[in-house]
Order: sequence, then structure tokens, then C-alpha cells
Amino acid sequence: MNKSTIVAVTAAAMLGFGGVGTAMANTEISGHGDIRWGALDSDGEEGAFVANGELDVVHNGEGASLRLDLDLLNALNSHQGSITTTTGVDVEQLALTVPAGDMVTVMAGILNSPVDPESQDVTGINFAENGLLFRALDGVHTVVGGVAAIAPTDTVTVLLGFLNDAIDPLQTANGVDNSIYAGLRISPVEGVSVDVNYLTEPNETVGDVLGIGVGLDLVENLHLSADYLAADPAVGAGSLDNGFGIEAAYHMDKLTGAVRYEDASYEAAGSPDTTEISVAVTHECSENLNLRVDWTNVDMDTAGSQDTATVQAVYSF
Repeated sequence: MNKSTIVAVTAAAMLGFGGVGTAMANTEISGHGDIRWGALDSDGEEGAFVANGELDVVHNGEGASLRLDLDLLNALNSHQGSITTTTGVDVEQLALTVPAGDMVTVMAGILNSPVDPESQDVTGINFAENGLLFRALDGVHTVVGGVAAIAPTDTVTVLLGFLNDAIDPLQTANGVDNSIYAGLRISPVEGVSVDVNYLTEPNETVGDVLGIGVGLDLVENLHLSADYLAADPAVGAGSLDNGFGIEAAYHMDKLTGAVRYEDASYEAAGSPDTTEISVAVTHECSENLNLRVDWTNVDMDTAGSQDTATVQAVYSF
């Protein structure tokens, strides 16, 4: 029995699917491995190897589907020149999706945050790591609850969610409030997309979060995007006030070149305003393997700046 079959059978048993044969026929297995090396650090840190992975299982049943995303963690690089070791398995998503008519789909469980400006997975971004705006929302990358997606037309989707407290998703503290989510996805013309997302977090350090994103695919092989985030933190050093980012990515044959500029301002005293510039080139070595070189500069105002260079291999299946 090969490893893919073992994984599928294990997932079928773990998720409680009745017959393994039926589960196998309706189960999709995918994932990726991310191996990177810190080739350069202007702070004089020794280069470190980091390995992370992800295993995703989707089962499509009659009238519903279930998605399980497992993050396989070894260590996470930090732009501040340190390595924070995080080993083990983390549930990124455990989401049940149920169609509720021609226009409505309901999702419930553990979900990726809808206000994130970019994908959590390295396979969904053009750089070695997520950017400054994504990291500014640390602590709200996962939401727990239910979201309804209403699509009256092919170009408009309205999203409404009732969620656990976004900072305390297990509702462990006394007096925590549920979060309310509202989103709008529109594509007014071909090649243009606009996302508007609003998530409430009353009495928490991040506060309410507003995210606006625009994507442009008007020129062949060229993708442009712009994002704006605004938060309303109540307390806490380092809490995001507002920030914006722009990105351009051009694909030619097996090469993709990308540049990203981001700027973030923070609420609390002692948290310097920060800008970040990343430039990356990705080579598609094969259908499964991408090799990437990334250079990033982080300038933390009065706290100084740091340059890093990363060599990364991402294998997807």
C-alpha cells in the first residue's frame, strides 16, 4: 500500500466515513512541503534551514463536503532575526460546506480568516513568506463559527458570518463577545475584482478590522493587487492602526517575477511604523516543484532595518 493510499484510508477512518472504499472514491488528497534556507541576514545571523508542510483532505459527500487542512510544523522564520521553533500538527481548517439552495452556501467550523490580505499557504503567494500586513493580523488568521455566502449573480457574492471571539476562538475568557463578519466580493468587469471585509472584535487588542482589496488581471500574464487594512485596537503594544500594500507579479514561461511594497502604522507607543519591500523570482522546475529566491527589506523606522535573502523549494501534490 503506497503512502497516498495510507493517508487516504487514515483520513477516512479519522473523519468517520462509513465505507473506506466509498470514502476513497470521494476523497481528494493534496498538500505541499516547504523547505527554505536563510542565505543572508544583515543582522549577522547564521543561515538556518526551515521545513514546514501541509496535508489537505476534502471529502465530497451527498449534499455536503468536509475539508481538513493540517499544518505540519517544524519552525517559522522571524524577520527580527530569530527562529521560533514550533513543532507538531496544527489544524488550519476543519470546515463543513453545505449548499442551501441555488444562491446560498453555508460554511461552518474552523476557517481561514476572511480579512487576511493574502493566502495562508505558501503555494498561494509569490514570496517566501507572508507579508507585513498579514503578520500585523497575527492572532486572527483563524476564525471559528459559521459563514453564509449568498451569490445573487455570477459577479456578486455577499458573505455574512457569526463567529466566536476572533482573538479567543475557544471562548475561554469570561464576558467575551461573539464576532460578526460581513463581506462583499464583486467583479464589475472581466479582470477586475474587489473584496471588502469587516470583522468585529469588541474589547480586544486588535479591535474591529476593515480590509479592502483590489485585483487587476487586465494585461496577459500580469497581476496587480492593492490592499488596505484598518483596525481599531483598544489596548496592547504593537496593535495595527492601518496599513496598505501593493504587489505586481509577471509570469513568463516558467518564471514569475514579483515585487511587494507594504507600509503599516501601529497604535501603541514604542511600536515603530514599518515598511517592507520584497522581491522574488520563482522558477517552475516541474509540475510539482517550484524553486524561489526572495530578498526582503524590513525598515522599522527608529528601530532600524534588516535585509534577508531566502532560497526556497516548494513541492506540491
